[in-house]
Amino acid sequence: MLIGGFQKNTFIDFPGEIASLVFTKGCNFRCPYCHNPDLVYLNEKELSLLSEQISTSKKPSSLIKESISPPKEPSSLIKEHILPSKELSSLIKENISPTKEPSSLINGHLSPSILNSSPLLSFFQFSGISSATETMPGNLSVGELDVFNFIEKRKGMIDGVAITGGEPTLQKDLESFCYKMKSMGLKVKLDTNGSRPWVLKRLLCRDLLDFVAMDVKSDLSGYRQIAGDDFDTGLIRESIRLIISKAPDHEFRTTCVKPFVTEDSMKEILSLIDGASRYILQHCSDNVVVLEPDFFRHGGRLCSEDEMNIFRKMAEHRGFHCTIR
Repeated sequence: MLIGGFQKNTFIDFPGEIASLVFTKGCNFRCPYCHNPDLVYLNEKELSLLSEQISTSKKPSSLIKESISPPKEPSSLIKEHILPSKELSSLIKENISPTKEPSSLINGHLSPSILNSSPLLSFFQFSGISSATETMPGNLSVGELDVFNFIEKRKGMIDGVAITGGEPTLQKDLESFCYKMKSMGLKVKLDTNGSRPWVLKRLLCRDLLDFVAMDVKSDLSGYRQIAGDDFDTGLIRESIRLIISKAPDHEFRTTCVKPFVTEDSMKEILSLIDGASRYILQHCSDNVVVLEPDFFRHGGRLCSEDEMNIFRKMAEHRGFHCTIR
């Protein structure tokens, strides 16, 4: 896997468990308020590694197009094997908005500013290895090897591993990574945007996940602003259905930011996740570096505490166990 960061301990990212946190690199969504912009874009070397893992084609022409469309697969065809990616062009670092390229991407690597900052523990600090995307014999990346070695030493001190991103389901090696964690006696939590339900189905059917957290970005019409006009929103519906019906434990989360979340869109979101065990409303901050810095300059993006409480009451009225985080 392409691993962009590692947190030794977390007490909040895996409900009820003490866990380590693994950050994967690359995402097929473009949420303008994203708080992890350094994990979204990839340089060409990283993109080639990811595309080799996901697709049999080493350099498909779609990787150099300007389109930001994410992988599109018919939602009705959820197969038992991982389907190839159709579009990964949006992961190329050069497509970063011209307003400001994230300063933490220097020469294709995470800069010291992000590597040395909490909560990410860099693999430079971790092992002195020069690159987290370098490959090792046996198809293990250096980042994976470091994680396995570190967790092996902490057996009995942590209960599980939470995998976040980026979007972890873009990584073909995700299944083997989860298997290795489970074989070490650890519980596994996966964070996902729900865009690749065939990956979720495979992991859930093989009992490789103990907890799934899915971010529901908006109502279905709002996804086109984040994922492109051609995005198949049926994939979101299918992921929600799979998580509710098959995940041992789960939660759905929404970062409350306008125009993606309003009272009208919240009504549809609540209908989409009907039957969910837990729903989390998350504040959005404008005091951090985000994917599109201009997004907050227009003002009026953040939801007030009163608006957050209105959303919470709407969810509770529908029978959800809902909390504000």
